Amino acid sequence: MAEDRGFTVRDRRRVRPDDEPGSPGAGEREDGPRDGKQPLPPVDFSGFVLGLGQMALIHLGEMPEPQTGRVVRDLDQARHTIDILDMLEQKTRGNLTEAESKLLLSLTTDLKLKFVRAARSG
Repeated sequence: MAEDRGFTVRDRRRVRPDDEPGSPGAGEREDGPRDGKQPLPPVDFSGFVLGLGQMALIHLGEMPEPQTGRVVRDLDQARHTIDILDMLEQKTRGNLTEAESKLLLSLTTDLKLKFVRAARSG
């Protein structure tokens, strides 16, 4: 019987064109500015939820699209994003801080009201 030796994973992704596959810098995020852009905020639950909320606002036509600057309404996408936030609330119930729970509840409530208004206005 052959002995199971497992497997080895090598990260061959490149962050920058000059990175060597698997080099120590490959796949690591820099904390400083990227090509003149502001550094990304730290990854946390509240930031993730607010990012989804921002996407919903864009789809509701409340904010312009960041890439084009145009205001485009897509109620199907807005509903989908709000449903994702509802699912997160259900799946994380009892595991969030009080502040995170309040943020998620107030955000979804606000987005649902905006959705109803948008759907009524056509």
